[in-house]
Amino acid sequence: MNTARARLIVALAVLAVTLVAFALTERYQLEKAQILRNGDFSAGLENWRVSNNENQLALEQGVLHIRSKHTGQAPGIRQRVQREAGVKRLRLSAWVRHTDVTIGLRPWNAMRLMLVPKDADGNSLPAQPQVVEQGRGDSPWHLASKVFWLPPRVDAVEVVVILSRVTGEMAVRDLSLDVVQQRPIFNVMRYSLIAVWLLLLPWLAWPLCRAGRRRYGRLAVAILSLAILVGALTPHIAKNELSRLTRDLLGTELAITAKALLKTTVKPAAAVIASEVSGNGDTSVPIGQIWLAGHKLGHLGLFALLALVTTLAWRGQSWQRLGLYLFAFAITAEALQLLSLDRSAHPLDAGLNILGAAAGLALGSRLFPRRAEAVTVPDPPNA
Repeated sequence: MNTARARLIVALAVLAVTLVAFALTERYQLEKAQILRNGDFSAGLENWRVSNNENQLALEQGVLHIRSKHTGQAPGIRQRVQREAGVKRLRLSAWVRHTDVTIGLRPWNAMRLMLVPKDADGNSLPAQPQVVEQGRGDSPWHLASKVFWLPPRVDAVEVVVILSRVTGEMAVRDLSLDVVQQRPIFNVMRYSLIAVWLLLLPWLAWPLCRAGRRRYGRLAVAILSLAILVGALTPHIAKNELSRLTRDLLGTELAITAKALLKTTVKPAAAVIASEVSGNGDTSVPIGQIWLAGHKLGHLGLFALLALVTTLAWRGQSWQRLGLYLFAFAITAEALQLLSLDRSAHPLDAGLNILGAAAGLALGSRLFPRRAEAVTVPDPPNA
């Protein structure tokens, strides 16, 4: 067995141990149960703030039904909960179902169960994860639950149950907001795996950095791989701060430009229609959606570029062998997010990694075909 194959087998083995450990180990334990007021609706809608017309809401034996016949409305309920000192993680869960929920104009036009973080000034923090459940069409009763890590900027949270500018019906019951913390045994396992990967990665990367043939190509692959791993392991809190700075720099200017164009190019009647469609008169795409789209395209683009450079650096290797290494790295890069402070792995992102690598490998195989072996013709025999 050559060293390259040995490295691949060891990396896949540690990856399998990491995934199995996270799948089988219970991550959170309850610290304080139910900090919501009237989460079971036993007191009707007391402590809940109603959006739009209260006639669109109906309570039946502890089940809240929300109905909407107009896409321009967003009926629902919300409740603000102040963050207590020392609370770092909250788990929002509820039983939900929805029926005949239409597709709206924007991705967030759907039935939604959310935990919206707020800063000390009462402003929402859109860069923070906040969606527990979002759906369209039909879905039977099922439990929706998600744990949220709260960065220091979060002063309060708001539980939101809403039909966001779509028609249809949703139902919710047994809303619960609990304070949770990571289990000590989980932390021991997590830090142990971090230590194993920190010791393993230099050994895995050494063939890319040593002197020899294809050195510059190997260094390019190493640099791209390092950039991908840094992006994968950077905590959400750091990325969210960068997103906030970008939004502060660009968001105001984009909004002003969009409103100015709307005033100068759209007639009053059309402007009213646009306002009704968008809901707030602003037809610009929110910077948060731009950030999310850029994140998904980043998965595709970076792995496509990595595969392209890999194909160029190892032109003599078969695409099947290169594809195996790229596939292993695509899964590993996503799985290592499990070890980060406040992140988790997502199958969709792993799929985007693989798709980008496959696209880059296919393009590279066409642009940089394997070099044909030189055919040595023997000297003719002496006459």
